[in-house]
Amino acid sequence: MKKPSVPTPQSTLKIQKGGNTISTSAEALNVVSQFCDLISNAIKTCESEQTKREAIRAKRDIELEKIHQTADIIKTYLNRTFDERANIFNKQFEIVDEALRTGNIQMLELGLTHIHALAAQSPFKNLSDLNQVQKALLDENTVWDI
Repeated sequence: MKKPSVPTPQSTLKIQKGGNTISTSAEALNVVSQFCDLISNAIKTCESEQTKREAIRAKRDIELEKIHQTADIIKTYLNRTFDERANIFNKQFEIVDEALRTGNIQMLELGLTHIHALAAQSPFKNLSDLNQVQKALLDENTVWDI
């Protein structure tokens, strides 16, 4: 029985796959080098894409923080506005009560007129132009009177 021959480094081994042929050790070394380059490029691409994803997450976090800060400013504004409106309404109703207690029709008319005017005003009126609000929020020099 004849033993199969094992190629030695000096012998020629011809390998064909998909139209590519490796017949010398130099060609084999070249293919291995190309394979390593492909893997290296894939790793670099993965690292680059990971870096991009991290940058996107960081930008997202910054934008979310801006949204939260803006929401806090608007909430504070509205809370203070409603508190102020509540105080004004209370004062106007005190005037109406005093007018009713004393029978002062002019004071009653004035108090009711002021209550009606205040009720007709929306606390959102100053926030109606969102473009101006957005510009003001982005402007670091804007002073918010709260």
